[in-house]
Amino acid sequence: MNDSDTHTTTAHGGSGGEEFSDTLLIGDLATAAISEISMWHSSIICCLEVKYTCGEQRENIEVQHGMVWGSTINFKLDDDEFITHVEGYSSSSYIYQLTFVTNKRTCGPTGNRTGEHFRWGDIKTDQGTQVHGMRLVAFSGRASNNLIMLQGIFYNQQGFSSPIQQAIPVKQIIPSKVNYEGIPDVSGPGGTGVSAVPFSTFTSHLISPVRTLYAGQDRIELHVHEDTLCKLSSLQAALEESFQVSMKNCIEMPEDDPRMVSALIEYLYTGNYTYPYPSTSENLGSPIATLTEGQYHVCIFEIASKYDCQGLAAMAMGNFKTVLPDLDSIDTLRLWKAAYGEGPGLQTLRNSFNNLHSGKPLASWVKELFKNHREELNRTIKEFPELASDLLRLATCGDD
Repeated sequence: MNDSDTHTTTAHGGSGGEEFSDTLLIGDLATAAISEISMWHSSIICCLEVKYTCGEQRENIEVQHGMVWGSTINFKLDDDEFITHVEGYSSSSYIYQLTFVTNKRTCGPTGNRTGEHFRWGDIKTDQGTQVHGMRLVAFSGRASNNLIMLQGIFYNQQGFSSPIQQAIPVKQIIPSKVNYEGIPDVSGPGGTGVSAVPFSTFTSHLISPVRTLYAGQDRIELHVHEDTLCKLSSLQAALEESFQVSMKNCIEMPEDDPRMVSALIEYLYTGNYTYPYPSTSENLGSPIATLTEGQYHVCIFEIASKYDCQGLAAMAMGNFKTVLPDLDSIDTLRLWKAAYGEGPGLQTLRNSFNNLHSGKPLASWVKELFKNHREELNRTIKEFPELASDLLRLATCGDD
């Protein structure tokens, strides 16, 4: 074997885990070939399994890098088929997406389009001339519970060349096969026979594995598609940590109210959340009902802030504002108490509007509290000094 016939690509991914090199197992690259690849993925590429045929006796060798979990992709290569290019996305920690291009088809993409793009296979000489006949024959990299870093080893096997054919994408393995009339079914080499029409972005989330959230002290079970969870980096990190520590695909949330977690999930799926206690003819306009709704929006703001869901936090803040004008003076104070107890401060909202109730200026509202609800106001001042400071400033400085 001539060193000029071998090309090792740039490594992509992180530096954790343990190093591996498949070349140590397959021996002579001149007689080695990749016969089958399987991948498991969630928000990252979790596991890469490669089957090689090696040597004059065509011995079969199978290696696995990472641990099996997540959605599964598999494709087998024909005897005259080989991988010419690899594309993907990676960060300084993980491999997020992989696409394999053979002399017959394109297999993938598999995973999420996150991080920086890379491409292997465009190999040139020192003079800039394109090298033909190079094909992927092995991998090296790093892995632990997940595939962490990857690089490819290409070898020039001119004797195996065959003409390029039209690419046929490999399809994801899912529980059932659905064929709609008039939609072509693709069952090319290595394919699974799933319809060729791609899924929408929303529907693709529904294909991802379902994970369980255990919310509250009673561990209420909430089931969510993994790709939906991974819209939030905080939940993605929690899911990955849970698997690495306990080998479980779940998230424990003992400190969170299940109703608030449900609202967070609703927002991730729909872009909205629903107040679960709608007004009826009996309580329409009731101060108690309105105060309860306001407190609900405050709790939504809290969980959105905790998990860094900025869109939900902004929505909860907007709903909080709409409740305030319907409250009388003392219920407005009680809602502010809830707000200060959970996160959003009076100053944040004060800059957005001029009136709190019935067109009354802020300073007038504060003075009314001192006059008619002094006892509860005194308790509030002791419990929330920051709120007391803002109230005093409003009462003495007026509406500025």
